[in-house]
Order: sequence, then structure tokens, then C-alpha cells
Amino acid sequence: GGAKPALFGLDTCQAFQSLPHAEEHFIAVAGTFNTGTNLMAQLLWENCYMPARTHVYGMQSRGVRWQVPYGKHTPVDNETHRRLHRAPNERDIPANNVLPIVTIRDPYFWMDSMCRHPYE
Repeated sequence: GGAKPALFGLDTCQAFQSLPHAEEHFIAVAGTFNTGTNLMAQLLWENCYMPARTHVYGMQSRGVRWQVPYGKHTPVDNETHRRLHRAPNERDIPANNVLPIVTIRDPYFWMDSMCRHPYE
């Protein structure tokens, strides 16, 4: 815990940035239910953009997606599933073109939230 957010995986940013065709890159949200994925998607949309993409397509195509191609709430433990599965409206987006922004939450407070707001 703590008062500051914990940032993990920053070492993957450089590898992502070095991939070819930067104008086709995106950032997108992933995370389990009740971890703030909708808020994170909104904050990314309002505050971020992919410069190479907007240079080619303009600011109307900021390079920020509401969810990762394999689905926002998909468990991350299966690499093959993440590479092959596509959520509706995400079928044309290669997984390697997306840098996932993953939200997590303290397990105690997450369970409390899931009990108050269950998904069916």
C-alpha cells in the first residue's frame, strides 16, 4: 500500500517504442472488474496521445483505446489467448501494437467493492 501509485513495467516502454510503424501504436486499458479501468481509460483519453499516430492521422486518432484488443477484463495468465483472442471492435488491432495500461487494486478493498457491486 501507500499514498503513491506503484508503477511496474516501465522497462517495457522502450522496447514498445522501438517497434516499427509507431503510427500504428496504441495505449489501452486492462484490469479486473472494479479496479478503475473506466476511469483510467477516460484519464488517458483526456491527457495522452501517441505523437507518431497523431502526426499521421491527426488528433481525432489519439492512439488511446478503451480496452486492449483481447478484452479489458481478460485474465493475463495466458499469453496465447492474449495474442489470438479479439474482443468485438478490436479484431484488426495486433496485440503487439498495444501497450497495455493495467489497473490493479488492493485485494482487501477490491473484494469489498466486488461484494457491494457484483458483476453477473
